[in-house]
Amino acid sequence: MRLSNGGSSTATFILDANAYFFGEHMTVRVRPDEHKVHAWSLRRSGHWYDFTAKVEELPGFARRFAGRVETGRDGYSDPAMGGFAVGTRS
Repeated sequence: MRLSNGGSSTATFILDANAYFFGEHMTVRVRPDEHKVHAWSLRRSGHWYDFTAKVEELPGFARRFAGRVETGRDGYSDPAMGGFAVGTRS
């Protein structure tokens, strides 16, 4: 994941794992006109991912990313499908 900051002050990105990698939380500070790259190993989740990115300086801003990285090999159905979606409320 590439985190970019086109603003005029430092941005604090907060990355939270949802359906996979329970409890993983990361904070990344990115200076103006800078970018940083963060990657998770997806091997243990069958190459499925589900995380939310927030920016501390922008209250209410959140983007959720979920899917599967195709590898060209046989894959697995989403292991979290049909289960509780972490981060949602009924």
